[in-house]
Amino acid sequence: MRDSDIDIYTDEVAYHINWLYTFLGPNNVDRALKRYLRTLNLSGQVVSEYSLRHRHPWWSAFLRYFELKRSAKAIKRNLTAELKILAGDAKRIATLRKYMPLSVQEKYKRDLVDANRSRDYLFEIHIAWHFHLQGNDLQWYDDNGQKHPEFLVQTPKFDFNVECKRISVDISRHINREDFHRLVQELLPKIEKKGYAGKVDIVLAERLEKKQIDNLASDILELIKLDRNRGEFTIPLGQVTFKPTEKNGRVVNGVQLYENLRMNLSDQTHASIFSSWTDGDLVVDPIVLTITTESMIY
Repeated sequence: MRDSDIDIYTDEVAYHINWLYTFLGPNNVDRALKRYLRTLNLSGQVVSEYSLRHRHPWWSAFLRYFELKRSAKAIKRNLTAELKILAGDAKRIATLRKYMPLSVQEKYKRDLVDANRSRDYLFEIHIAWHFHLQGNDLQWYDDNGQKHPEFLVQTPKFDFNVECKRISVDISRHINREDFHRLVQELLPKIEKKGYAGKVDIVLAERLEKKQIDNLASDILELIKLDRNRGEFTIPLGQVTFKPTEKNGRVVNGVQLYENLRMNLSDQTHASIFSSWTDGDLVVDPIVLTITTESMIY
């Protein structure tokens, strides 16, 4: 076990983050951060907070890092979990780089700033780090455009190749998480403006397609508009059930409400809580939305 590689002292965090910034290329990171901020600003609150903000594993932490530097605040006195994770990833890459040919280093510089691919390639780093901590030597194969394992692990007794494949949980889901977040952004603020509070349970007959989101939101809003906001109704894509509560300014703990909700739902059911007024964990007159498909109920 390489014990010296495990820990990072608080006064080393800034060094490691700055090293990663330099390794990736300041211009590359700066351009990516500008695109990231623009996308956040153009997206609604729900999509930004629950989907885009976590789409890339580092951008939120990098923004926090540069914010602390601009305000001349000590990094080690203002550490957050995401800054610690960023520094840890930086140390892993810096340590493993000695096993990589230049072609692989250049590949990681490109791919680790790609919002659509960054987690896949960071997954390779984490797998390699596991073998490194066991005291093994690694040898990355040249990035020559051919299909081959990522690296060779060399142990005292034998060597073996490692090829990494990261599979998204959304592959097996009938409702993609980002599609759900876009539906929530489109639907819940408009429902709240109609004076509704309570639960909205949606059961779709089939898998939700991206092109169906606008129509699904419109069908549910039409029911609200017609004051058909209590009971179960059939819509073209399935069924929707409204369970309203009196809108009287009641204050509840949104985090606890969400945790209680998730405990009673399957992994294939998406859920969201919306309120136009929040204060920390507290929300007022929330709307609770759940959505699943018929095939996932049984």
